[in-house]
Amino acid sequence: MLISLDWIRDYVDLPADLDPHQLAERFTRTTAEVEEVRQVNIRSRGLIVARVESATELSGTRNLHLVVLDVGSGRTVETVTAAPALHVGCNVVYAPPGSPLATVGDIGTTKVGSTTSVGMILPGDAIGIVMATQEAVFVSDAHEPGEELPPALFDDWLIEVHNKSITHR
Repeated sequence: MLISLDWIRDYVDLPADLDPHQLAERFTRTTAEVEEVRQVNIRSRGLIVARVESATELSGTRNLHLVVLDVGSGRTVETVTAAPALHVGCNVVYAPPGSPLATVGDIGTTKVGSTTSVGMILPGDAIGIVMATQEAVFVSDAHEPGEELPPALFDDWLIEVHNKSITHR
């Protein structure tokens, strides 16, 4: 199980200078075994919130969808994705063309078969969530399409807890 240190801070008042490795050691001694602690830093700019307007299976492909996204200011774009679980109305992290991602490179426009795919619905593994390969990164409905996401939003620490320690208690 992966736990975000930023998520923990939403519920627990932790010191700003807290060392994540010390927290993991304390967690192992008192609750469950921590397998790994790693820093996530995607070094990106230009990521925005996009709302799914439609998602249809892309004909002639396996597991690919053509998604129409509202990217704000009355604009929509079409992009191809393998992300499952997308539904109309959900907000996702979108990397428009020109956005640099440390793990992927510069995002552009590409052709998938005869379909033009503009930008990219950001998969979890692009921001260091290895277990979320090809899974979209969802954003709260409190955000509006086109809203730029600050780069520091994705700078976090992930603490991986050994699941057996919790399920066998």
